[in-house]
Amino acid sequence: MNDLDMLRDAWATPPSTPGDDARSAARSAARSAARAALLERASAPQQGKAARRFPKMPRMGVRLVAVGALAAAIAAAVTVVQTGGGADGHGRPRPVIPGIPAGPVANAQQALDRAALAAERAAAPRPGQWFYAEVTNRYPVGAHKARVETPKMPLTTQIERTWWRADGTQVATVEEPGKLRVGPYRSEVPPGITDPDALLKRIFSEVPGGDHPNDEVVRGEVYGHFNFLLRSALPSSPTQAVLFRALAKLPGVQLVRGKIDAAGRPAIAVGRTTEGWLREELLLDAKTYAYLGERSIAIKDHTSTGTDGTWQVKKGTIQLLAVRTASGVVDKPGQRP
Repeated sequence: MNDLDMLRDAWATPPSTPGDDARSAARSAARSAARAALLERASAPQQGKAARRFPKMPRMGVRLVAVGALAAAIAAAVTVVQTGGGADGHGRPRPVIPGIPAGPVANAQQALDRAALAAERAAAPRPGQWFYAEVTNRYPVGAHKARVETPKMPLTTQIERTWWRADGTQVATVEEPGKLRVGPYRSEVPPGITDPDALLKRIFSEVPGGDHPNDEVVRGEVYGHFNFLLRSALPSSPTQAVLFRALAKLPGVQLVRGKIDAAGRPAIAVGRTTEGWLREELLLDAKTYAYLGERSIAIKDHTSTGTDGTWQVKKGTIQLLAVRTASGVVDKPGQRP
């Protein structure tokens, strides 16, 4: 099975809404897993302050596999796909967004800088309007019970719909079919912060072992926390822009050289590999550089032994695929573009 076949299989099952028992089991598994933040990113409610990504845990010696977390992902193929706004009269690439260079990016830092510029230059909605985003999550069924995870594990789908008031004061989510919950919103990123170095230092301070900034496991946790913050941040905003710029300064973040197809949409991926086996990635729209989602995959076989036993994860096993499949500006929460 090649990489693109894995993607097609990952999206073959129709979406379903998980029941209360499924939600409870997934959340319980996430709390007990050392790196179960994928659940927080995929299903934690965004009312008030976003849920913290990290459970308390020893720095080392515990299971580092994100077993039981909401997860699904795919690998990349050969070349990065980027489509722009066509060409000018001289055959040169025409930028899609004025002021943002056209053409392929050379590295992760360049991709993230363009994403930050796009977030800053996005058209502002009218007062009282709302940003809407729909995220489709794919993750393995029963991963928290499996002692051996393989690429053949069945996957399920969860749809997550969120509305943010454009002034950043409220957020709305659908917690169960037909029930819209609206509440206050407070970003985990302090308002007015514009210094990427200061933000990166702050995020290190929030993760277990953050006083060891050269530790690869700690850096992996920091990278995952960036993904969580970008998922929950107000779209197309200065907050999102400074997150992109701070992430570009994290050691080990690289441009993924591959043909990225995120649920039928061409994407750019920047990511990093933790402990040599787990690759986590941030997905950007290949055309507009807008935030598109995240994915995670085991890039080689891995065995981990911790306080809760021994687990194996086989190369190619899907861990997370979360893609923003719809977005736009609406007049009220509950409305879709």
